[in-house]
Amino acid sequence: MAAGEPEDRNEDTAETLASSSAKGTVWSRALVPLSGCLVCLAGFWWRMRELGRATPPEVQLFDTQLFGYGPAKAEAILATLRGEDVAPLYVLTQLTLDMAFPVAYCSLLRALARGVELTRLRRALLGAAVAMAGSDIAENLCTVSLVRYGAQPHVVWLASFFTLAKWWTLPLILAGLAIGAL
Repeated sequence: MAAGEPEDRNEDTAETLASSSAKGTVWSRALVPLSGCLVCLAGFWWRMRELGRATPPEVQLFDTQLFGYGPAKAEAILATLRGEDVAPLYVLTQLTLDMAFPVAYCSLLRALARGVELTRLRRALLGAAVAMAGSDIAENLCTVSLVRYGAQPHVVWLASFFTLAKWWTLPLILAGLAIGAL
């Protein structure tokens, strides 16, 4: 047995333990934001159930428009919300539940990005997560404005832009996390 052999073995063991410890830390840091996300998702399920009683199934809310919307679509959504008198519930959940959700998922994505070894990719993921959460919050404020003041075209287009930014950032983040996990 060479004199340097035990040291090499100890260094390898230390590196392995540090790596597995770091990955364990990532998951332990992700538990709280994941719990927050699950609570918010349960709240969204409740909101959709309550709104679903009053709105036809073919009417999707602003948040769920994956390809954006224009003034005509916004007017249709607003007419349904106002016609069924569920606009107050929608506004309330937009300003509470849908403000907490971006904070929760941004925190979750931040915790997951900590497990990414590539520094540039990790920074890009963190920036994308913040951009997504910021877009979601801006979208929420715009949609509340739409409900309160009507479908002003400039606010509709702005809200639609933030909706698109939110939804189209998500696949980029998921791809980055998948690449970082390799």
